[in-house]
Amino acid sequence: MNLSPQEAYYWNYSVHPALSYLDHPPMVAWVVRAGTLLFGKSEIGVRIGGLALVVVSTWLINALGRLWFSRRAGLCAALLFQVIPAYFIYGLIITPDTPLICFWLLTMYLVSIAVLKNRPSLWYWAGAALGCAMLSKYTAFFLVPSALLFLLADREHRQWLLRKEPYLAFFLSLTIFSPVILWNYQHQWVSFAFQFSRRFLGEEYKGVAFDRELLISHAQHPFLESLGIQVGVFFVTYLAVLLLSFAVALYFTIKDRGSRWKFSLSFSSPFLVFFAVYCIGSKVNANWPLPGYLALLIAAHTCYRYLRFKSGPSLRIAQRKTLVFSLYGSLVLYVLAVLHLTLTIPFVPVNNALTGWRELGKNVEREKATIETATKKTFVFGMDRYNITSELTFYMQNSEDVISLSRKLLGKNALGFEFWASSDPLPGANGLAVYDEVPRNIAVLQQHFMRVDEQVRVVPIVRRGKIVRRFYVVRCYDYLNQPLPPAKVSGE
Repeated sequence: MNLSPQEAYYWNYSVHPALSYLDHPPMVAWVVRAGTLLFGKSEIGVRIGGLALVVVSTWLINALGRLWFSRRAGLCAALLFQVIPAYFIYGLIITPDTPLICFWLLTMYLVSIAVLKNRPSLWYWAGAALGCAMLSKYTAFFLVPSALLFLLADREHRQWLLRKEPYLAFFLSLTIFSPVILWNYQHQWVSFAFQFSRRFLGEEYKGVAFDRELLISHAQHPFLESLGIQVGVFFVTYLAVLLLSFAVALYFTIKDRGSRWKFSLSFSSPFLVFFAVYCIGSKVNANWPLPGYLALLIAAHTCYRYLRFKSGPSLRIAQRKTLVFSLYGSLVLYVLAVLHLTLTIPFVPVNNALTGWRELGKNVEREKATIETATKKTFVFGMDRYNITSELTFYMQNSEDVISLSRKLLGKNALGFEFWASSDPLPGANGLAVYDEVPRNIAVLQQHFMRVDEQVRVVPIVRRGKIVRRFYVVRCYDYLNQPLPPAKVSGE
């Protein structure tokens, strides 16, 4: 499969080493870099680190289920982790959620061993795991109130609040996270502003303007849309299992039926309640709540057995058939999905995010060769925020030929490319503008080049003899360092 624009963007992280980045901490860049050092600049090189982390995550969630509930609970948690669509998708591609989930589970596991087997030294390892989780994504900070809530709620383990280890572990996690703090300090706290306050306000922050469309959800009914997204990425059956697990864990926690229910509830409720409140005013993306469901997965089998015990014969049969159908149905769908993404099933629409980028890179290189001369260089730029630019930097042989002009031409923030600014194209250089839809803003190009070719070149992406999508390339000649004023419309 071609890299998705997100994956190509994170590959750009890896070739621009930094203590942190605008929209995420650096862990995903390190994972991608490790894979490409082993397998080179390739799709498997970008993804192999994430696949390895998914294997570790599966082992960890199985171990957590065994530790707190039973052997079958662990196996069931591992199975659900593999077949629930949201986790399956984020196992196929590399995103910051992949290391986040792995280190989130590792933190939970080490805290569990520390409290259940009274091993104080493991708190420090848990602090290190928490630091790595925070280096993956800022939302890992929710592990802190989760652990605190668990220790407060459980009388058996409340003694740890009077001991030094949990607090030293927290300070250790902040030490590991400190490169991100330092990077933000050096860049006017821009990443924290982008991820937190400016997502709500959409304002300029100390000279760094974020587009309102980038920061504020435009959903008319954010709660309903967020719920629909969660149903879509979990399937109704699996989402129902998780919500019922939450209800059972809450019931047994209120009844004080043991530490394991308090653990599951404590490590899920702060995160999930936060996003439940957040989605009242703004849409929640599919991947955001994923870590919050992990503690419910380890309780799912025991909750299912409890509900079966409380149900009548006909309801038990319906429950069993529904789960069996969902499990086998999921596997069939995943096999078909992977076949379609790699071989393309006829008459089924392709996923644009994973299709055509390799062919586009080759075509753009050929176009570049036709207009480049010994005395006049040609640069390439994508006419969107960052997707096309990210893909072309990966799929073209010389990524330095690709330049981000999103801010200058479109007035749009190009996220990380704002900080990896390559030098502005030399005056007089030729350019290739690349679109993923029919060009409608040629006038913008005419303000920045002496001449723009009116003939738009189409790059068709063909699968099984059928065009499945198109890209468009516009030749531009003699770049102007200072843009021309917009042409006046006759009659003004």
